[in-house]
Amino acid sequence: MKKLSDLLFRGWSSWVIPLMLLAITILVFEWTDWDMAIQRHFYTPETGWLLHLNKHKGFGLVYYTIPNILLGNLGFAILVCVLWRFIRTHRLCWNGIYVILCLMCIPSLIANVKARNSMPYPSKIVEFGGKETKRTIIEAFRAHHEPGLKQYHGWPAGHASGGCSLICLAFIPRKRQWRWAGFGTAILAGGFTGFCHTMDGAHFFSHMLVTFFLAWIVAAWLFLLLRYIRWRIVKSRRAPWTRKLGTFC
Repeated sequence: MKKLSDLLFRGWSSWVIPLMLLAITILVFEWTDWDMAIQRHFYTPETGWLLHLNKHKGFGLVYYTIPNILLGNLGFAILVCVLWRFIRTHRLCWNGIYVILCLMCIPSLIANVKARNSMPYPSKIVEFGGKETKRTIIEAFRAHHEPGLKQYHGWPAGHASGGCSLICLAFIPRKRQWRWAGFGTAILAGGFTGFCHTMDGAHFFSHMLVTFFLAWIVAAWLFLLLRYIRWRIVKSRRAPWTRKLGTFC
């Protein structure tokens, strides 16, 4: 029997499992009132949201601005290293390419999904001092196409997508303990940002879970795609154009 880390981060099961978890999450939170129940713990009519800080000052910088800056700099640094390595040695750093693709594709996918639906933020819901009613996911996508209707983009959690994209670190290592370390890093990074936005009324708890599972699926697809490309290149290694690629890291 395969180890659990092999099931989660290797082969076809690496994207089937998070896909199943995504479907279960959506169904459970759509059919229950759990999102609203969780959100009530972070809001009181007298004081408002548990976190109501300026997102561009003080602690707001810690969970809103700084994580995006750090991830952007990380992606740029890896890109420079990959290009420098290729220019000097003509070797492709596949791990670096994979991380860059995840840091680019996962937030882009989440941003595109958000832009195509109109899900009100918790702070806009009547129960939490707003004027809107909570919508189902289907209603949110329909509302996006209704002319004259005020648009919101609260599903899924966009700012958490950057931290969740670090789940790519769970696919790279060969040693299982390092895979779990990468998995934990993604949970901490994405969970911290997402949970803070839950406490300040920007997202429901399920939005963070949906973002994490989507990031996991995309990371798995990219990992399998690059592994297939590497296999094809190795198979045709004697072709003249592949000789310039050298070995892989």
